[in-house]
Amino acid sequence: MSIADIDGDRRADLAIGVPNKTLGRAGRAGCVVVLRGSAGGLTTAGAALYSQNTSGIPDQSENNDVFGSQVRLADFNRDGKADLAISAPYENNGNGALWQLRGTSNGVSTSNVSLFGPKEYGVSSGSGIGETLLD
Repeated sequence: MSIADIDGDRRADLAIGVPNKTLGRAGRAGCVVVLRGSAGGLTTAGAALYSQNTSGIPDQSENNDVFGSQVRLADFNRDGKADLAISAPYENNGNGALWQLRGTSNGVSTSNVSLFGPKEYGVSSGSGIGETLLD
């Protein structure tokens, strides 16, 4: 889990990784649920679920990807809104990958999603990128 202000409204939003979620026929494909903050605290109104099957998120849900194994909300691009980093350490047979979704005034955006895997980091296949997201 990770908590931060995604939409810049000065209310904390919560991202929850659900890495063992079965999606269709893909066991342990994984997903991430985002709950919005409100004046009364967290709410399910406007809640969103993101997976590799979500339009705009590169790739697709596969067996044992464990997408959402690690989640981190942080303002990576310094625009005043927290962005969402999502890992899947078993993506593509253990190569691992990391996605970055931008925070906007409307919440998490699936436009211009960044995907980082072994090729982008210049590391060997089977590296398990995303096993941990450290502070």
